[in-house]
Amino acid sequence: MTKLAFLAIVLLAAPAAAQVATPVTPATPSTVTVTAQATVAARPDLVLLDFGVVTQAKAAGAAAADNARRSDQVVSGLRKAVSDKGEVRTTSYSVHPNFRYAAETRPGVAPIIDSYTVSNTVQVKVADVNAVGKLIDSALQLGANQVNGLSFLLKDETTSRAEALRLAATKAKNEAATIAGALGLRVVRVLSAGESRPSDHPIMRTEMAAQRMVASDGAPTPVQPGTLDVQATVHLVVEVAPAAR
Repeated sequence: MTKLAFLAIVLLAAPAAAQVATPVTPATPSTVTVTAQATVAARPDLVLLDFGVVTQAKAAGAAAADNARRSDQVVSGLRKAVSDKGEVRTTSYSVHPNFRYAAETRPGVAPIIDSYTVSNTVQVKVADVNAVGKLIDSALQLGANQVNGLSFLLKDETTSRAEALRLAATKAKNEAATIAGALGLRVVRVLSAGESRPSDHPIMRTEMAAQRMVASDGAPTPVQPGTLDVQATVHLVVEVAPAAR
């Protein structure tokens, strides 16, 4: 084969080879991303109450013995008050010394242990949210001298959360359509959807946590549980295209 004929064959084959090697890149769709949040108010149906019994004495054993007597009275009384409709359990117990320091602090002079403090915390779980005031009064009358915490919760937030998710998804869809329409576009399809799970419990909105610890007129301590805010957040990515004319 002559050099001229070989060159002609190469030139004829070159366009075909170049055409096969060129990839076809699909067009990237235009998108709109929105995040929407919705809140559903729910009535609490579970209460957690933390009561503390704190005692103090010169000797650790005396402080512990006094605390045990008072705590046993508190626990027994609370279990009788909630019966089989609630739960009473100890959540923490501590003994620590109380130090007395010299009037003038000097190097090498250690503080002196003056007394000991013993603390026993008891938690009450009950479904009767209307019994909170009476439980507070009962615990204080039985010997508790601290109210460490009051929490209103939901036994099961599945229904409320599902409603919040539905509302958030609808809101996100409407917002995406509104944004697209304002830009002369239309929503073609949903490309992705997701939610952000809250890391904490539903937010409590109490009208009054505990106005007073002991009612002076004999009435139970007024406590209004209010409502809980169950929140849901939805992220949405939609494909958009020019609106039809």
